[in-house]
Amino acid sequence: MKIVRVPEKSQTPTRPVPYLTKAGVQIGLMYQPPSTYQPDTDMERLQCALISRKSTIRWDLVAYWSFMALILIVSVIRHYGGAE
Repeated sequence: MKIVRVPEKSQTPTRPVPYLTKAGVQIGLMYQPPSTYQPDTDMERLQCALISRKSTIRWDLVAYWSFMALILIVSVIRHYGGAE
C-alpha cells in the first residue's frame, strides 16, 4: 500500500493576528493555528501492517476438523468394510 502525501494549504491569515480595528478591538488575540498531525514513517508502516486485510489461516481449526474427518473416515471404513 503506497501512502500519498497531499501538500497542505498555507494556514497563515491574510492579515496579521491580532487584527486591530479602528475602535481598538483586537480580533484574533487568542488565535492559535490548528495543530497538524505528521506521523513518521515507522508509524505509517505499523498502521499499514495493522490495517492490512491479509487472510489468516486458523491452523488449530484446520487440525481439529482434519482429525474429526479422519475419525469419521476410519469409523465408516470399519463399519462398512469390515471383515465378514
